[in-house]
Amino acid sequence: MRGKIDLEGHFAIQDTAGDSERYFDKDIWPKFAEKILGFTNIRLEEMDQYGIEKMILSLNSPAVQAIADKKRAVEVAKRSNDIMANIMQKRPDRFLGFAALPLQEFCCLRIIAGKLCLCWLFLRLNAGLSIRIQLAAFVDL
Repeated sequence: MRGKIDLEGHFAIQDTAGDSERYFDKDIWPKFAEKILGFTNIRLEEMDQYGIEKMILSLNSPAVQAIADKKRAVEVAKRSNDIMANIMQKRPDRFLGFAALPLQEFCCLRIIAGKLCLCWLFLRLNAGLSIRIQLAAFVDL
């Protein structure tokens, strides 16, 4: 089946990779780390293999949410969002993304809120059920 969307394709940056390591056996982690840290052809090959047309990227957790220092949380969020934006610009046909938001710093949220457009996507299932998904996109207002 083509046209599938991976709703939360996790990625990591060096600052946040350790947050995921604890969930894996030591022998499995190196191979997984290669996937979560990199956007090599491996990810695109797996997307093609499983019929995934688009992937909505999301920073691994807890990442930014677990950083107590406000300044560092903002820096890590910015760095991860810049990396994600770069990936999305290179392959807009395959990648979308959820921004990492540093909720620790309210002034950043005010700036972000001025450029954030929240949209609702309704998916109809075969059984007649609907699923509502909130999508966020940055727009120039």
